[in-house]
Amino acid sequence: MASQGNELKAFKVLPIVIDFQPSVQLKVTYGSSEVVNGVALRPEGTQEPPKVIISGHVEKDAKYTLVVTDPDAPSPDDPKFAEFLHWIVANIPGSEAAEEKDISHAGEELMPYTGPAPPMGVHRYIFILFKQSQDLSKEAAPEDRKLFKVRQWAEEHGLTPVGIVFFTAEKGGNRN
Repeated sequence: MASQGNELKAFKVLPIVIDFQPSVQLKVTYGSSEVVNGVALRPEGTQEPPKVIISGHVEKDAKYTLVVTDPDAPSPDDPKFAEFLHWIVANIPGSEAAEEKDISHAGEELMPYTGPAPPMGVHRYIFILFKQSQDLSKEAAPEDRKLFKVRQWAEEHGLTPVGIVFFTAEKGGNRN
């Protein structure tokens, strides 16, 4: 995970957005495109929820929450709406994750998936997996997608970050 850590720091994901040492790996795929830290994907290829598989030290008796956030809304130069929340799936059973199954539909969706639509500049789309200290109810969902603060929200709900991966996208991007 050392090279992944370098990308996370180079793109200012760690420690700016959130700060921790990952203990699990997230494998996120949109069709045939795999999310690797810093990879550029075309927004039109990311409009449907991705497949998410967890590997590494997963506790079978624990529950997990997956969050996808964009700290660059509406633009990296003027992130006045940052963070923009794209997805929350909570109460993912560790037993599902431990078997390296797709966990994207294994839990309870607190905030439905909305695909990237960067209006300007290169945006970072960050997937963070949290270990839960207790079940999360629908009331844990934020009221709005704009101005979401993943670090603060996680602290308020007793969540511990355990995994992270991100990709970049820009309007009219011509990669993958």
